[in-house]
Amino acid sequence: MIKGFVRLLLALLFLPCTVNGQKDKLSSFPCSPPRIFESDSVLNIIIFANFDSLLNDRYNEPVRRPAKVRYRDACGNQRSISASVSVRGRFRKRPENCSFPSLRLYFKPDSVRNTIYEGMKSVKMVVQCRPENYQFEQYVIGEYLIYRWYQRISNYSFNVQLIRCTYSNLGESFPDMVGYAVLLETKGSFEKRMQGKFRNTDEISLTELDQEEYKKLCFFQYMIMNNDWAASILHNVEIFEPGYGQSPVAIPFDFDFAGILGIPYRIPSATNDTILKPNRDFKGIYSSRKEVIQTIRFFNKNRRFFYATLSKNPYLNGETKEKMAASLDEFYFTINFPPYRKKYIFHRN
Repeated sequence: MIKGFVRLLLALLFLPCTVNGQKDKLSSFPCSPPRIFESDSVLNIIIFANFDSLLNDRYNEPVRRPAKVRYRDACGNQRSISASVSVRGRFRKRPENCSFPSLRLYFKPDSVRNTIYEGMKSVKMVVQCRPENYQFEQYVIGEYLIYRWYQRISNYSFNVQLIRCTYSNLGESFPDMVGYAVLLETKGSFEKRMQGKFRNTDEISLTELDQEEYKKLCFFQYMIMNNDWAASILHNVEIFEPGYGQSPVAIPFDFDFAGILGIPYRIPSATNDTILKPNRDFKGIYSSRKEVIQTIRFFNKNRRFFYATLSKNPYLNGETKEKMAASLDEFYFTINFPPYRKKYIFHRN
């Protein structure tokens, strides 16, 4: 009895030290904002780099340039991370298409420990293609919303984070500028999160794919009026293999050519440059009309979500919302009006 009391007393004496030690270890946690992709809130960051050099890299092989990434934690403390940055992409990297290219940030593990980037080796950035044009900021926010919509459609979707970024130029060609951007999950991060592997291939037979996921993908691209993709040749699509015995899944990315956004890209032609005008073209395949009706029901079930997240988005202006809503109206009228459904969807098979 006495021995038991002594043991209990010793345990109580040592308990405060253990608790306080743990409390001290975690004392900075309340000041830490959620990590990237863990919050819907817009994060404010500053990137310090020689953007003059980065802009010149568009003409050659991308080079990782030294950079600093700065943000404030939840308590207002300034946090600074050593990083490197490079240009990326194809279409948006070319100066004739975009005056400012998409970027990729790279981190060393030690530099991001206990930061919002913890666990990341790199992250993609979708930036404002033409910073001199305010409307292009709306396109960035619209593309972010499209990624969020696809997260509603499928668990196999890339994570995204909307940020407000200050580009602090250490060069001399332009002063600091501020704009919205989207952080996009890399394939490596996706593989770790979803416990699978992306297939290293240039083509795939559509019959190999998970057909339920592929049907939803086809209807989603039809909804946003995007024709700039092809799963069979992995154009703006990645093929993910979830695991043994499971069919590979086609995962889309890069929605900037979607007609629902209406970005006025100039497309070179034999005679002169023309403004991109996408058409709504259904690329789906199916074995029966019953399958199509089931997929239509799925999209009808999520209809309210698409409209609500559009109308309640605080960063899109009224004109952009109206234009995107009109495109959604056209999609839902087409899939639910039998004559149009027959003309524009059933004709594919």
